[in-house]
Amino acid sequence: MAGCRSPSCTGFTLIELLIAVAVLAIVATIGVPSFQHFMENQRIMERRDALLSGLSLARETALNQLQPVVLCPSSDGSSCGTDWTTGWLAFVDSDRDSTLDSGETILAVQQNDTRISVSLSGASSLVTFLPNGFVNSSTFNFCSSSISSSNRQIEISSVGNLTLGDGSAITCS
Repeated sequence: MAGCRSPSCTGFTLIELLIAVAVLAIVATIGVPSFQHFMENQRIMERRDALLSGLSLARETALNQLQPVVLCPSSDGSSCGTDWTTGWLAFVDSDRDSTLDSGETILAVQQNDTRISVSLSGASSLVTFLPNGFVNSSTFNFCSSSISSSNRQIEISSVGNLTLGDGSAITCS
């Protein structure tokens, strides 16, 4: 068959096929964990950026409307809950009671999947921007369930400044 030039003679030998499969397996072994790390990083950054946007909107609205604005955890997007991991909502707290009542304006809602853990450390379980933009200082932690180097933070100072952190010092449960 040496020197056969007809279309029926073209193809791969068994040795060539085995080498190609081995190379593909090595590349997949190296690439898949890196891709998973990349995707986990993207999920955390997306979650952090959405909350950062909500915090900025809340502070701006409190300053513009001269009314308190509350961010609270919410699993359904229509009432406050206790778990920041499931999502959050921001509303204008017209009656200043820190609870969402009928007639109060909802500014933003974010629903999340639960692959990324989100927690708030500070004096309160919610964030309230006062009409002057001040707030109780607190920190949001975004924790990966599988890759701790992907953890991130948002720190809120008492004057309402938002600072992004890499989360390297976070201890996640």
